[in-house]
Amino acid sequence: MHHADEVMRRNYEVCTTETVTPDVKYLMKRYEYDDLLVVDNMRDKHIVGVIHAEDVSDEALRAEVHPFELRARHFMDPPPPNVNRKDSITDCLKLMEESRLRVLPVMDETGRCLGIVKKSDLIGFDN
Repeated sequence: MHHADEVMRRNYEVCTTETVTPDVKYLMKRYEYDDLLVVDNMRDKHIVGVIHAEDVSDEALRAEVHPFELRARHFMDPPPPNVNRKDSITDCLKLMEESRLRVLPVMDETGRCLGIVKKSDLIGFDN
């Protein structure tokens, strides 16, 4: 049986609660993320939320406010569910289906984020 730590990405991009909308959209497009993790700060990377691609679509952002005034904290959802590094690929896929997410943080026993697992990395993985 294969586990999350075998397929997780140890290098991953996040944004902070203060990241402006154009930068959020850039990160999501550049790294092909459908869901982007939001952290309190870049040093500690404590996950405080998640942003979904549909939340930053041009249609969703048709507001009276300039895009550089909208920050990630304005449209992020609560922190996503996470997996342990020893959770199986099957468990990861099941949690993604249940939560309708395409990326999950992989956490250690202390709550530190070790990396992420993307659904696209799991599809077709021999479990």
